[in-house]
Amino acid sequence: MESLFSLDNNHLDEDDNIVFGSNESKEASEVFFGIDVSYSKKLMKKFDGIVKKKYLDSTLKHFQYFKSKLNSKGVNKDIEHCSIRRANGEIIEFYHGKRREVRIHPDIEEEGRQTYIDTVIHSHPEGTVPISSAADISKYAECGVINGISHNELGTMIITNNDYEGNKSKYEEIEEKIAPIREQMIDDFTVHANNGVPIDWDNKEDVRRLNEYVDKNSRKYVLQYKKVLKQYNMDVKFNR
Repeated sequence: MESLFSLDNNHLDEDDNIVFGSNESKEASEVFFGIDVSYSKKLMKKFDGIVKKKYLDSTLKHFQYFKSKLNSKGVNKDIEHCSIRRANGEIIEFYHGKRREVRIHPDIEEEGRQTYIDTVIHSHPEGTVPISSAADISKYAECGVINGISHNELGTMIITNNDYEGNKSKYEEIEEKIAPIREQMIDDFTVHANNGVPIDWDNKEDVRRLNEYVDKNSRKYVLQYKKVLKQYNMDVKFNR
């Protein structure tokens, strides 16, 4: 998993701090790992219609858990974080990755290839657009992720993989189809917001303005995602 346009191209030297959690994720429970995960009707409406009914309650509670952990004191929001709900309902607790990417544990990836992964929620660094990258969506397809969610303070993008079995063999094709949208974002910014001057990737202010431009025009790009992913029976929704 990785952000579209990182504000910092450096990586942390440490590995992802992945911890396999206990199975505290029963649908009836309102508490995950000591955190209240009850949710509002307003939030439910944002997920309803995109997340299938059978996954809706568990996904909303998982999302509430993730947001609570992300907003906890001392959490570094300049790096990516992740939490996963496995096919058996077990939650892999909130963990962080490198500065601009976070990995799914290889064992969980293989589990997904053989069966499926219920939900993957990950954050994009603060100040960057939360639109899923081509690499994110490719990984959802490859590993049979049914509900893929990217989130930060600017919004939440939800991708539902309705053909999770069939798309496992198409993950490279899907990435190739989505990748040009990122290039269009850069071209649009260059022409319409940067006086035709190519972006300087070493200039944090340039990258900040690019993220700001894409966020402002997110509806346009999300519609392009929808058009491409519809071919693979994948649904897309972006919420503020």
